Amino acid sequence: MLAFDEAGSPANRPLILVHGWCCNRGHMKGMMAHFAARHHVIAVDLPGHGESSLGNVAPSFEAFAASVCSFVAERHLHQPVLVGHSMGGVISVVAAAREPALVAGVVNLDGAVPLAPSVRDAYRDLFTRINREGFRPVVGHFIKEAFFLPFEHGAISEAIVTAMISHPEALASALLKEFPALEAEPVLSASHTPLLFIGSSRPRFDEQALKKVRPDAWVARVAVSGHFMQIFALPQLIAMIEKFIAIEIEHASAPRSR
Repeated sequence: MLAFDEAGSPANRPLILVHGWCCNRGHMKGMMAHFAARHHVIAVDLPGHGESSLGNVAPSFEAFAASVCSFVAERHLHQPVLVGHSMGGVISVVAAAREPALVAGVVNLDGAVPLAPSVRDAYRDLFTRINREGFRPVVGHFIKEAFFLPFEHGAISEAIVTAMISHPEALASALLKEFPALEAEPVLSASHTPLLFIGSSRPRFDEQALKKVRPDAWVARVAVSGHFMQIFALPQLIAMIEKFIAIEIEHASAPRSR
Protein backbone atom coordinates (compact mmCIF):
# COMPACT_ATOMS: atom_id res chain seq x y z
CA MET A 1 0.00 0.00 0.00
CA LEU A 2 1.34 3.40 -0.98
CA ALA A 3 1.45 6.14 1.63
CA PHE A 4 -0.22 9.31 0.40
CA ASP A 5 -1.50 12.81 1.15
CA GLU A 6 -4.85 13.96 -0.19
CA ALA A 7 -6.44 17.38 -0.76
CA GLY A 8 -9.29 18.92 -2.68
CA SER A 9 -12.78 17.65 -3.37
CA PRO A 10 -13.25 13.97 -4.36
CA ALA A 11 -15.95 15.24 -6.74
CA ASN A 12 -13.25 16.80 -8.94
CA ARG A 13 -10.93 15.04 -11.39
CA PRO A 14 -8.10 13.22 -9.61
CA LEU A 15 -4.50 14.29 -10.08
CA ILE A 16 -1.93 11.75 -8.88
CA LEU A 17 1.42 13.38 -8.06
CA VAL A 18 4.35 10.97 -8.40
CA HIS A 19 7.76 12.01 -7.06
CA GLY A 20 11.16 11.31 -8.54
CA TRP A 21 14.11 9.02 -7.91
CA CYS A 22 15.07 8.85 -4.23
CA CYS A 23 12.57 11.59 -3.38
CA ASN A 24 9.20 11.52 -1.60
CA ARG A 25 5.73 13.05 -1.79
CA GLY A 26 6.90 16.08 0.21
CA HIS A 27 8.75 17.29 -2.89
CA MET A 28 5.35 17.72 -4.58
CA LYS A 29 3.66 19.73 -1.83
CA GLY A 30 3.79 23.05 -3.71
CA MET A 31 1.88 21.54 -6.62
CA MET A 32 -0.59 19.90 -4.26
CA ALA A 33 -1.38 23.18 -2.50
CA HIS A 34 -2.20 24.89 -5.79
CA PHE A 35 -4.13 22.18 -7.60
CA ALA A 36 -6.29 21.28 -4.60
CA ALA A 37 -8.48 24.31 -5.38
CA ARG A 38 -9.79 22.74 -8.61
CA HIS A 39 -8.84 19.07 -8.46
CA HIS A 40 -8.79 16.04 -6.20
CA VAL A 41 -5.04 15.84 -5.60
CA ILE A 42 -3.22 12.81 -4.22
CA ALA A 43 0.55 12.72 -3.72
CA VAL A 44 1.96 9.23 -3.24
CA ASP A 45 5.19 7.76 -1.89
CA LEU A 46 6.48 5.12 -4.28
CA PRO A 47 7.58 1.74 -2.83
CA GLY A 48 10.74 2.07 -0.75
CA HIS A 49 10.40 5.87 -0.59
CA GLY A 50 9.06 8.18 2.09
CA GLU A 51 6.58 6.29 4.24
CA SER A 52 5.95 3.46 1.77
CA SER A 53 7.81 0.22 2.43
CA LEU A 54 9.36 -1.64 -0.50
CA GLY A 55 7.93 -4.92 0.73
CA ASN A 56 8.09 -7.55 -2.00
CA VAL A 57 7.95 -4.99 -4.83
CA ALA A 58 10.87 -5.27 -7.24
CA PRO A 59 12.91 -2.05 -7.61
CA SER A 60 11.95 -1.53 -11.24
CA PHE A 61 9.95 0.95 -13.30
CA GLU A 62 7.50 -1.76 -14.35
CA ALA A 63 6.83 -2.87 -10.77
CA PHE A 64 6.48 0.71 -9.53
CA ALA A 65 4.10 1.51 -12.40
CA ALA A 66 2.04 -1.53 -11.43
CA SER A 67 1.87 -0.17 -7.88
CA VAL A 68 0.53 3.15 -9.14
CA CYS A 69 -2.05 1.39 -11.31
CA SER A 70 -3.12 -0.75 -8.35
CA PHE A 71 -3.45 2.35 -6.19
CA VAL A 72 -5.73 4.00 -8.76
CA ALA A 73 -7.87 0.87 -9.13
CA GLU A 74 -8.12 0.08 -5.42
CA ARG A 75 -9.25 3.61 -4.57
CA HIS A 76 -11.69 3.70 -7.52
CA LEU A 77 -10.17 6.88 -8.90
CA HIS A 78 -11.88 7.64 -12.20
CA GLN A 79 -9.64 8.74 -15.06
CA PRO A 80 -6.90 10.51 -13.09
CA VAL A 81 -4.15 12.59 -14.63
CA LEU A 82 -0.73 11.33 -13.57
CA VAL A 83 1.74 14.14 -12.91
CA GLY A 84 5.21 12.74 -12.37
CA HIS A 85 8.53 14.39 -11.72
CA SER A 86 11.75 12.80 -13.02
CA MET A 87 11.52 9.04 -12.38
CA GLY A 88 7.89 9.66 -11.43
CA GLY A 89 7.28 11.00 -14.93
CA VAL A 90 8.85 7.91 -16.47
CA ILE A 91 6.78 5.64 -14.22
CA SER A 92 3.64 7.58 -15.12
CA VAL A 93 4.30 6.98 -18.82
CA VAL A 94 4.92 3.28 -18.12
CA ALA A 95 1.71 3.10 -16.06
CA ALA A 96 -0.29 4.64 -18.93
CA ALA A 97 1.20 2.10 -21.32
CA ARG A 98 0.42 -0.73 -18.92
CA GLU A 99 -3.23 0.31 -18.38
CA PRO A 100 -4.17 2.67 -21.24
CA ALA A 101 -7.83 2.94 -20.19
CA LEU A 102 -7.02 3.67 -16.56
CA VAL A 103 -5.73 7.25 -16.84
CA ALA A 104 -6.88 10.35 -18.70
CA GLY A 105 -3.44 11.82 -19.33
CA VAL A 106 0.18 12.05 -18.24
CA VAL A 107 2.34 15.05 -17.38
CA ASN A 108 6.04 14.20 -17.39
CA LEU A 109 8.20 16.76 -15.58
CA ASP A 110 11.68 16.30 -17.04
CA GLY A 111 11.55 12.51 -16.81
CA ALA A 112 14.18 10.90 -19.05
CA VAL A 113 12.02 9.00 -21.55
CA PRO A 114 13.34 8.80 -24.19
CA LEU A 115 16.79 9.56 -22.77
CA ALA A 116 18.50 12.59 -24.26
CA PRO A 117 21.84 11.48 -25.79
CA SER A 118 23.81 13.67 -23.39
CA VAL A 119 21.98 12.12 -20.44
CA ARG A 120 22.72 8.60 -21.70
CA ASP A 121 26.41 9.52 -21.88
CA ALA A 122 26.24 10.99 -18.37
CA TYR A 123 24.80 7.75 -16.98
CA ARG A 124 27.57 5.73 -18.63
CA ASP A 125 30.19 7.94 -17.02
CA LEU A 126 28.34 7.88 -13.70
CA PHE A 127 28.30 4.09 -13.47
CA THR A 128 32.00 3.97 -14.30
CA ARG A 129 32.79 6.42 -11.51
CA ILE A 130 30.56 4.60 -9.02
CA ASN A 131 32.43 1.36 -9.69
CA ARG A 132 35.74 3.16 -9.15
CA GLU A 133 34.99 5.58 -6.29
CA GLY A 134 31.88 4.32 -4.50
CA PHE A 135 28.18 5.14 -4.67
CA ARG A 136 27.36 7.93 -2.21
CA PRO A 137 30.15 10.46 -2.85
CA VAL A 138 29.82 10.12 -6.61
CA VAL A 139 26.03 10.26 -6.69
CA GLY A 140 25.87 13.23 -4.32
CA HIS A 141 28.14 15.22 -6.63
CA PHE A 142 26.20 14.03 -9.69
CA ILE A 143 22.90 15.25 -8.25
CA LYS A 144 24.29 18.69 -7.43
CA GLU A 145 25.80 19.15 -10.87
CA ALA A 146 23.09 17.57 -13.02
CA PHE A 147 19.90 18.61 -11.24
CA PHE A 148 20.45 22.22 -10.16
CA LEU A 149 21.46 25.41 -11.92
CA PRO A 150 24.22 27.41 -10.18
CA PHE A 151 21.85 29.99 -8.67
CA GLU A 152 19.69 27.20 -7.20
CA HIS A 153 22.45 25.96 -4.90
CA GLY A 154 21.64 26.72 -1.28
CA ALA A 155 19.73 25.40 1.70
CA ILE A 156 16.83 24.01 -0.34
CA SER A 157 18.99 22.11 -2.81
CA GLU A 158 21.27 20.83 -0.03
CA ALA A 159 18.26 19.45 1.83
CA ILE A 160 17.07 17.69 -1.33
CA VAL A 161 20.48 16.15 -1.99
CA THR A 162 20.84 15.00 1.62
CA ALA A 163 17.43 13.33 1.52
CA MET A 164 18.16 11.66 -1.80
CA ILE A 165 21.49 10.10 -0.87
CA SER A 166 20.06 8.82 2.41
CA HIS A 167 18.09 6.13 0.55
CA PRO A 168 19.41 2.54 0.69
CA GLU A 169 22.18 2.12 -1.85
CA ALA A 170 20.79 -1.12 -3.26
CA LEU A 171 17.42 0.47 -4.03
CA ALA A 172 18.87 3.69 -5.40
CA SER A 173 21.40 1.88 -7.58
CA ALA A 174 18.88 -0.60 -8.99
CA LEU A 175 16.49 2.19 -10.00
CA LEU A 176 19.27 4.33 -11.43
CA LYS A 177 20.21 1.51 -13.80
CA GLU A 178 16.62 1.36 -15.04
CA PHE A 179 16.93 4.69 -16.88
CA PRO A 180 19.34 3.65 -19.66
CA ALA A 181 17.81 0.15 -19.77
CA LEU A 182 14.26 1.32 -20.52
CA GLU A 183 13.14 0.85 -24.14
CA ALA A 184 11.18 4.04 -24.64
CA GLU A 185 9.63 3.45 -28.06
CA PRO A 186 7.36 0.48 -27.20
CA VAL A 187 6.31 2.15 -23.96
CA LEU A 188 5.37 5.40 -25.68
CA SER A 189 3.64 3.52 -28.51
CA ALA A 190 1.50 1.56 -26.07
CA SER A 191 0.26 4.70 -24.32
CA HIS A 192 -2.62 6.35 -26.16
CA THR A 193 -3.42 8.93 -23.50
CA PRO A 194 -2.62 12.64 -23.97
CA LEU A 195 0.96 13.49 -22.98
CA LEU A 196 2.55 16.72 -21.78
CA PHE A 197 6.34 16.67 -21.46
CA ILE A 198 7.87 19.67 -19.70
CA GLY A 199 11.63 19.96 -19.82
CA SER A 200 13.97 21.90 -17.59
CA SER A 201 16.51 24.36 -18.99
CA ARG A 202 18.58 21.24 -19.69
CA PRO A 203 15.91 18.67 -20.65
CA ARG A 204 16.60 15.06 -19.73
CA PHE A 205 14.33 13.66 -22.44
CA ASP A 206 14.90 13.59 -26.20
CA GLU A 207 12.17 15.71 -27.79
CA GLN A 208 12.91 14.58 -31.36
CA ALA A 209 12.78 10.89 -30.40
CA LEU A 210 9.54 11.50 -28.49
CA LYS A 211 7.91 13.25 -31.44
CA LYS A 212 8.80 10.38 -33.80
CA VAL A 213 6.76 7.99 -31.68
CA ARG A 214 4.12 10.38 -30.30
CA PRO A 215 3.81 13.35 -32.66
CA ASP A 216 0.67 14.37 -30.78
CA ALA A 217 2.52 14.91 -27.49
CA TRP A 218 2.67 18.40 -26.05
CA VAL A 219 6.23 19.52 -25.35
CA ALA A 220 7.22 22.60 -23.38
CA ARG A 221 10.19 23.91 -21.44
CA VAL A 222 10.45 26.12 -18.40
CA ALA A 223 12.70 29.15 -18.53
CA VAL A 224 15.78 29.16 -16.30
CA SER A 225 15.21 26.19 -14.03
CA GLY A 226 17.04 23.01 -13.18
CA HIS A 227 15.56 19.56 -12.78
CA PHE A 228 13.44 20.35 -9.69
CA MET A 229 11.05 22.57 -11.60
CA GLN A 230 8.16 21.92 -9.22
CA ILE A 231 10.16 23.75 -6.56
CA PHE A 232 12.09 26.40 -8.47
CA ALA A 233 9.67 27.15 -11.34
CA LEU A 234 6.27 26.26 -9.92
CA PRO A 235 4.25 29.18 -11.43
CA GLN A 236 5.42 28.24 -14.92
CA LEU A 237 4.45 24.60 -14.43
CA ILE A 238 1.03 25.46 -13.07
CA ALA A 239 0.11 27.51 -16.15
CA MET A 240 1.27 24.77 -18.56
CA ILE A 241 -0.44 21.92 -16.72
CA GLU A 242 -3.71 23.79 -16.25
CA LYS A 243 -3.88 24.59 -19.98
CA PHE A 244 -3.06 21.00 -20.94
CA ILE A 245 -5.79 19.61 -18.66
CA ALA A 246 -8.33 22.17 -19.84
CA ILE A 247 -7.76 21.48 -23.55
CA GLU A 248 -6.70 17.84 -23.79
CA ILE A 249 -8.62 16.35 -20.87
CA GLU A 250 -11.65 18.45 -19.87
CA HIS A 251 -12.55 19.83 -23.31
CA ALA A 252 -11.97 16.48 -25.02
CA SER A 253 -14.21 14.64 -22.55
CA ALA A 254 -17.02 17.23 -22.50
CA PRO A 255 -20.32 16.20 -24.12
CA ARG A 256 -20.62 17.49 -27.67
CA SER A 257 -23.80 19.26 -28.72
CA ARG A 258 -25.47 17.97 -31.88
